[in-house]
Amino acid sequence: MSDSTPKRRWLRFSLRTLVIFVLLCGSGMGLWFHSAPWHLEKTIHAHDHSAMTAYFSPDGKRIITAGHDNAARIWSVADGTMLAEFHSASQSNVFATFSRDGRLAAVAGYDKSVRVFETGSGTQLVEIKREPNLLNCAQFSPDGKTLLVACSAQSAFLYDEASGFRTPCAAFPTGRYDATHCAFSGDGRWVVVSTDRAAIVWQTSDSILSATLPHPDVVNWAVFSPDQRYIVTVCRDGSARLWQFDRQIVIRTFREQGQWSGIITAEFSPDGARILTASGCGDCTIWDVMTGGRLAVLRQDAGVQHVSFSSDGSRLAAASRDGKLSVWSRRRPEYWWGLAWLPEFWLTVVLAGAFAWSVWRDRRTL
Repeated sequence: MSDSTPKRRWLRFSLRTLVIFVLLCGSGMGLWFHSAPWHLEKTIHAHDHSAMTAYFSPDGKRIITAGHDNAARIWSVADGTMLAEFHSASQSNVFATFSRDGRLAAVAGYDKSVRVFETGSGTQLVEIKREPNLLNCAQFSPDGKTLLVACSAQSAFLYDEASGFRTPCAAFPTGRYDATHCAFSGDGRWVVVSTDRAAIVWQTSDSILSATLPHPDVVNWAVFSPDQRYIVTVCRDGSARLWQFDRQIVIRTFREQGQWSGIITAEFSPDGARILTASGCGDCTIWDVMTGGRLAVLRQDAGVQHVSFSSDGSRLAAASRDGKLSVWSRRRPEYWWGLAWLPEFWLTVVLAGAFAWSVWRDRRTL
């Protein structure tokens, strides 16, 4: 009996110890909640009307936005100041992006043009037109030597830097329907073009059709994962689909809940492990590629048109219908000492010490 008494004493706690334990649990939960992975770093009034796209520069120090106020603008991530502004004759720009080295920017607008600018000087280098067709999207190749343009002329066209981006060197037809969006694979070997009821994949070098991914409605968006294994598409029905490229099958479908919560655009994280979606209800959702589960939901005041990762995955940029650019960043630090700025951290430390002291006291007195 005497041998078992010390063991039983560990299960006997005073009321003081139990109260401290409950407070410690609550403080720990508060620390976990308030050190959430993402927090809103800054909000910039980027456009007078809807902001349509937002992309980081390769070095993560700038963001380019396109808006419905006939302008595309480049912003400093550090302080939110405007670094450059590109105007068009149109009342709307629908797409703007950087080249992979950040030296050039391409802007597509409702003036039926794509304009290429030098980001440093703001000089317009070329204006691409295919009258009377709309140019819906423009993407630079990974090596920066070609520019892919999605056109309402039932094709996407490839322009070569050697010609000053003036003459198409290849075409990727989409049949009877408009090309709504286009993107290169990470290695530049393929292009994916979204159109009515399909996303079509072509080999870049010889314009050979590689795959057709069928959908029940118009496909508004399609991008490759960084390793080219997957393609994520966004359909007009408000869903996003994850395709395994080599097998051409849907392995996961992502949907938001609510009447106005259809997914509008989707992007992969730099490591390809997550998918970031923008929805009309104002939610930016981070999904796990392997499980399909929600990792985080970042809520905004207005519907989100587009959201993207920085090249290191540490920040998000969201373009909203109210013209705002929202920059989110990771709050959870890489090392535990970085939690020290949270008051919940110190409360948890104090309560943990008090709990250890109280257990030691109980052991001595009970």
